Amino acid sequence: MMKPRVSEVDFNCSDITEWFGRVDSGDIAEFNFDRIAWIKISGLPPKLWSEEKFTSIAESFGQVVIPFVVDQSAVNPSFGKVGIITSALSSISREPLVGS
Repeated sequence: MMKPRVSEVDFNCSDITEWFGRVDSGDIAEFNFDRIAWIKISGLPPKLWSEEKFTSIAESFGQVVIPFVVDQSAVNPSFGKVGIITSALSSISREPLVGS
């Protein structure tokens, strides 16, 4: 037996409304919540590598919760990752300009 698709369900039928005071279709629901995301920062010249600089860049995307710790002995210092809290639901991708 096939289950009905959501678009085919009658949300006004008594079977549903006796259990729920209100039923909304999922496509109109709004979600407001924060999530943890990792920001990968690349292309920063080595002379600008500092925890403060990485934090400053990441703060344009959200609240920094896990800062990048600069390791001068790193074998491949091509990028740094910073953990942030953001309310953005979509993928975060942007190229901000960085001054010295």
